[in-house]
Amino acid sequence: MKFIAIIFAVTVFFTGVSAQKKPVPAATPSEKNRFDSAVAIENALARAAALRSFLEDFPTSSHVIDAGERLVAARADGANAMLQTSQPTEAINLLKTTVAEAPEPISQKIFAEAISKFPMLLFLSGQRAAAVEIAGLIEKRVEADAGKLLTLANFFIATENSTDALRLAGRAVEIDPTSAAGHQILGLAQRLNFDIENAVGAYKKALDLDP
Repeated sequence: MKFIAIIFAVTVFFTGVSAQKKPVPAATPSEKNRFDSAVAIENALARAAALRSFLEDFPTSSHVIDAGERLVAARADGANAMLQTSQPTEAINLLKTTVAEAPEPISQKIFAEAISKFPMLLFLSGQRAAAVEIAGLIEKRVEADAGKLLTLANFFIATENSTDALRLAGRAVEIDPTSAAGHQILGLAQRLNFDIENAVGAYKKALDLDP
């Protein structure tokens, strides 16, 4: 019995020594370090890739919303650089991906600072068909938000597309009939369409709502 106890004690001792000799895994970078490192990358496309990787690795992080919005901004900067270096196809595809993968719901901040500018960015770069297409993709993401629809309507007014301007302004007014801005932009669209009578009515409604 004493012999068995000695064997057991020796076994436990060597097992412990063996366990101590096992290599200790290297510590992985903390969630905050990963986020800060991604944000600090100067190149827009590399920053976008790092932020995308961060979101995949830390889907429940407290930085998810911030990282998602920064990813949109980084991709927008990358697409703009592509347009300036004669890579329109790559830029268009990146902007489409950006719209499709933008955080849900799209915040007013990221919409105003980045996404709403995509159609005009493409239009001014000579990519007119792509500009209308990207506007349609954005519309699907914000179809219940009157204010964002009016921003898109303004793009179509600026590019003299009265058909889409009227459609979006009309939809915005249906969603929010009390929006003075909605009726004003509807009036602009109707005027662009040479519908002066209805334009006057829309302007009057805007004045009634906001003298």
